[in-house]
Amino acid sequence: MSKKIKSSSVIGGIATGAIITAAAPVAVLGAVAYGLFKFFED
Repeated sequence: MSKKIKSSSVIGGIATGAIITAAAPVAVLGAVAYGLFKFFED
């Protein structure tokens, strides 16, 4: 039982890391686009 919980938490950690890795460039691009939009809006 504990072995199964451990492996699922490892899979969850890998999935979370993959999601963060995938989302980070999207968040950076979004922040840059928003900053440029605000800069040129004035």
